[in-house]
Amino acid sequence: MDAVTGLSGSGPAYGFVMIDALADAGVRVGLGRSDAILLAAQTLYGAAKMVLETGEHPTMSPIEYVLESIDTIYSIHHRNGAIRRVNVNIAATTVENYRLLRDAGIGTYILFQETY
Repeated sequence: MDAVTGLSGSGPAYGFVMIDALADAGVRVGLGRSDAILLAAQTLYGAAKMVLETGEHPTMSPIEYVLESIDTIYSIHHRNGAIRRVNVNIAATTVENYRLLRDAGIGTYILFQETY
């Protein structure tokens, strides 16, 4: 029980630090503080949903997996047509990986930079 309490009890503090750091970066590039906080919080919320709902590993997403996912998404067709654009959030990667993403037909990629 102590391990669960330690992880669950302290975990939100780490999330708040991440939100604050991301918001600081947003403000530095011209966002208003409230918008930057909202975007940072939504970013962490989206990442958490990916882990919880899709089983996505929090740190290991090889480019092949990402490319296969993009291909799967584009292959889906519904009554109202096909998916026309896929946006990708991605950590810094190699130039070759960015080329592979471009060739896969992504609409937009959002690069986030980790700082230590």
